[in-house]
Amino acid sequence: MQLLDELEREVERDSFVQTLKAERKRLEEARGQEELDGEEFDASTGNEVLNQDWWDPVVVLEGGENRVEEVTGDYVVINHDDVVNALANFMAAYIIALPEGKRMEPKQLQKAVKDSLREIQKGKVRKLWDWGRWIYRAAALGYGAFAAYTNPWVAEAVVKTLFTCARYARAFW
Repeated sequence: MQLLDELEREVERDSFVQTLKAERKRLEEARGQEELDGEEFDASTGNEVLNQDWWDPVVVLEGGENRVEEVTGDYVVINHDDVVNALANFMAAYIIALPEGKRMEPKQLQKAVKDSLREIQKGKVRKLWDWGRWIYRAAALGYGAFAAYTNPWVAEAVVKTLFTCARYARAFW
């Protein structure tokens, strides 16, 4: 949940509002250009990240050998703050591309995103996440117990190994 806290702080900044405004302007310019060209406007074509084929690797055949290339180009090392900033920018681009997002002002969108992030952290989604984690752990423990029951020799070997390690560790302290 640390990532959500940092994302919420990033959304609260004025730079997020500026990103929303820039995305809205970019979409309006793209819509105007496509209307001039006589084509139907598609919001996802203006932002390369929203295009589905942007994520697909390109397979190149060279001398009967397959080689995979990325359309995105060279790789760059990033830090944690870059990830949070990229998530906020992607969120802004996606929200502005939605029809509901076009009707709201950037400040209203910022408040709505901020409230949604808080609700995700503290509301029913968080409780659902916590229950899901608990169910996963209980299922994993149940599976481990079932595996020990179906293979008792494995369970016995594990217990003997742990007991032996504890005896040797005790001797060194």
